[in-house]
Amino acid sequence: RTPIPATMERFTVRSFVAPLRTGSFRKLVGMYLGQALAFDIVAATVLYYSLYVVLGANSQVLLGIFIAVNVIAYPIVTWLVGRVSKQRVYATLIPLALLGAAAVAFYPSDGAVALVYVFAFLLAAGMAGAQLMCWVMFPDVLDDAELTTGQRNAGSYAGLMTCIRGIAAAVVIQALGLVLQFTGYRTPVGNEVPVQPDTAVWGIRLFMLVGIIGLLTMGAIFARRYPLTREVALANQVELTRRRDAAARAE
Repeated sequence: RTPIPATMERFTVRSFVAPLRTGSFRKLVGMYLGQALAFDIVAATVLYYSLYVVLGANSQVLLGIFIAVNVIAYPIVTWLVGRVSKQRVYATLIPLALLGAAAVAFYPSDGAVALVYVFAFLLAAGMAGAQLMCWVMFPDVLDDAELTTGQRNAGSYAGLMTCIRGIAAAVVIQALGLVLQFTGYRTPVGNEVPVQPDTAVWGIRLFMLVGIIGLLTMGAIFARRYPLTREVALANQVELTRRRDAAARAE
């Protein structure tokens, strides 16, 4: 375990945001937000989608598809991590997710429900690598930070990453509320399912389309710029081991 410091440091905004000085961490945060907020949009809109956009679709089935795909993808991703760069695992299937998002968003209201589940599966499969990779990449960023700064403040990095994600998620949910408000969404009274105007239905469709495609594209761009390839990450581990051994001998 990392030794507890002899003195407690006072909290300051400057120290809280200090991890953002690490370039690889900034890229990882961009990748993390891209996939996490895209899924937040799916989770936030799925009930509206199943009630008002594609009638007869089941919101629990749609969300269950994402869970099932991640369970299936986990051993595959684990196998790939030892063989290719992690940002490639993150980004390779994102084009499939973009196609799935477009198909789900524009699916006809009176279309066969089974087919929308197929398109949801494509979206989930395209997002699976991105959803599973960010925290797998996190230790590599800590190695990079330790080599650069001489410190390994895992809690500071994880805390800032989680904080930014929480704030961004709140913004996304608020944005959905504003879209519904300005497109004329009719709030249900009791257990009724009101017929929504076309503007509200298209607001839901376009929020899903633009949000998911925009965020996943952002994540893919950050993945392309992410500097810690498999070769670099392995070299960083070797260098850290050398430095730690040298420090131990010096003591």
